[in-house]
Amino acid sequence: MQPAVSAVRCGREVLEPVNLHSADVAGFRCDCANVSFHLAWRNGIFHTVVIPLSCRTIITARKWTITDMQIPQLETKRLLFRLPCRSDLPWYTRYCLSERSQYVGGPFNEVQAFEKLASMIGHWELRGFGRFVFLEHGTERPLGHFGALQLSSSEPPEITWTIWDEMDEGNGFATEAGVAFKSYAIQTLGLPNLIAHVDCNNSASRRLAERLGGELDAEAAPPSWLPRSVLYRFRLTA
Repeated sequence: MQPAVSAVRCGREVLEPVNLHSADVAGFRCDCANVSFHLAWRNGIFHTVVIPLSCRTIITARKWTITDMQIPQLETKRLLFRLPCRSDLPWYTRYCLSERSQYVGGPFNEVQAFEKLASMIGHWELRGFGRFVFLEHGTERPLGHFGALQLSSSEPPEITWTIWDEMDEGNGFATEAGVAFKSYAIQTLGLPNLIAHVDCNNSASRRLAERLGGELDAEAAPPSWLPRSVLYRFRLTA
């Protein structure tokens, strides 16, 4: 099913409200470097897709299409992937308030959970990529998130992942999501490297980092926001 475009944004300004399908999207003009389209998906929730810098040629062409925007299309045998959205807040808040978040600085309170999810959603607007929420096929129940963030442009993007509910542990979902995201990072984003900071006591995440091809950098100093972490580096090849 093709998404419908509900609004076109240039920076903070809505250029023109529309209700068109992908085949009709054309003629929106802007010379700035931050244009995004808000898309209405099948669940009725609006997401934002940002035109990445690698697609700046379409600015010269003065023509926008769904293909040009490179909307993330990610799916595996058991999982569906989409951008984070407001319906994730109850699921994500329960995770943040639980002991499951202890390895990333938690447990957190409800306000902190809101801020963290808002940051996850906003990262797509600022960087053109980010963390996906992955869902169970069939039920479309949110299971967790996997993806990349980049707080500083001087550092490689960092992958983070979490299974939100303990009952979904041990089923290989995080590994499946990680393999899919690595492929997306190589083929769609064209990233040469990724990093991951993992709490030194989080044995499950350390094993996953190694399964995904991460190499431990024993010389790296941990960041102030995760002082007990170790660093894994991922060299991506097509």
